[in-house]
Amino acid sequence: MNPTLLAVLNRLHGALQWLLAASVAVLIVPVMMQILSRYIGFIPRYIWTEELARFCFIWMIMIGAMIAVREDSHFDVDLWPPLPAKANAALRIITHIAMLVFAIVSLFWLPVRVIRREPILRARRVADVADLYRMAVGRCILAVIPRGKIR
Repeated sequence: MNPTLLAVLNRLHGALQWLLAASVAVLIVPVMMQILSRYIGFIPRYIWTEELARFCFIWMIMIGAMIAVREDSHFDVDLWPPLPAKANAALRIITHIAMLVFAIVSLFWLPVRVIRREPILRARRVADVADLYRMAVGRCILAVIPRGKIR
């Protein structure tokens, strides 16, 4: 593998680890505000805390999955008995190509389908599209980051 690309992927992996820690830290604030506002009268109930918590939670899941794939700690489902090394390597490459294709499809095709779905509830559709793009961007990074692990 190209050493420059490997260095970029390693830097991306390190940045994702810091970003995961930051998203957990940021997630604590709105959740604690929601909990405390239920039981303490002088703390106002803010509507934005639920949206921020959901946003951080979605990104926390996607970033955690990216890190787990990079570190080979993400769960695997074995459908075949143990294969020879070359067949196993070919299967891993096919799996990563399928992940990349799924990520590209979800990046371009799924949000268009949501936009065209219903002419009613335009604001909700914008939120749905924003969620889909968050997930699609996460899938794209998830599909690209294991490239440093394929030998």
